[in-house]
Amino acid sequence: MHTQDSTDAPATIGSPPRTRRPQRFAFRRVLAAVFFAVSVVVPVTVAVRRVAEWMRPAPPVLGQVPDFELTDQDGQSLSSRDLLGTVWVANFIFTRCRGVCPALTQQMQHFLQRCPAARELRVVSVSVDPATDTPPVLRRYAEERGALEPRWSFVTGAPEAVRALVTRGFRLALEEQDGRGDEPIVHSDRFVLVDRNGRIRGYYHGLDSTALDRLCVEAGRVSKERRTAGS
Repeated sequence: MHTQDSTDAPATIGSPPRTRRPQRFAFRRVLAAVFFAVSVVVPVTVAVRRVAEWMRPAPPVLGQVPDFELTDQDGQSLSSRDLLGTVWVANFIFTRCRGVCPALTQQMQHFLQRCPAARELRVVSVSVDPATDTPPVLRRYAEERGALEPRWSFVTGAPEAVRALVTRGFRLALEEQDGRGDEPIVHSDRFVLVDRNGRIRGYYHGLDSTALDRLCVEAGRVSKERRTAGS
């Protein structure tokens, strides 16, 4: 006995033919909307945000860096007088540090590479462990991290001079621990923006990408300012 399978069954009389045109049309409209958002709305939003950033007033003066004279990784003197007329960024590290310091140095490298305003800046990395960090030790630290370049100085000096600069000059924390662990010395992770007159213009979390974006914008604004006569 032959059993008729489904392929032999007649089509249902009066059933309308299936169509996907409305679905396809809706899908195309969604694609068009997405394309419009990506190609027009997003760039406009980014542009508006950048304009708003550049329209913000220059960062306020937060203090004055006191006179100092330290020694860089090449054994050369670097003083506050040498930096007058230059916009610079300070940060604080030590070579025995196995915690935050390598990350701070790496972040500074990324900042110098990615920030357009950084081409006109200098960087001064102050060792908070001057008893250990002699100029040759600092030079080796910089070499190992690919941070040897003319605009970047790693400096050391007399312990009392370094402590005074960090705590009274930059008004940042500095405390020695028991010498054990990854952080035998507790110090700030801030990057500090200093203008052509040796004035502090901002503090920025060195491990926060948003803060470093703000540093880039504000460094650009400060770089456009002229040095005050007599400073």
